[in-house]
Amino acid sequence: MAILRLENGTTYTQLADISLELAKLNVTLNYWPIENEATRQLLKQASLTDEEKEIVLKYKIDDVESSSFLHQYGYPVYYANYSFENGKLIRIDFGFEYP
Repeated sequence: MAILRLENGTTYTQLADISLELAKLNVTLNYWPIENEATRQLLKQASLTDEEKEIVLKYKIDDVESSSFLHQYGYPVYYANYSFENGKLIRIDFGFEYP
């Protein structure tokens, strides 16, 4: 669930409302389907075990044809992995994959 709380105390919980507010700041939200069944099951749970509390967010750019970022640096793939534990970022791995 997403929550946007403004300085004036207004709170938004619907993605459409949050998107409208963020659009004023020139920020857009993107949505990706959760394809991993294990991740989908974790998100359904009311609480998690200590082992389940570590979450890794993976980001990858690999579309060389349409990515100006990859063209700029001359590499075929860029990745970033963000590891969270107990709600805190504990590790970041990032860089280009070499051919």
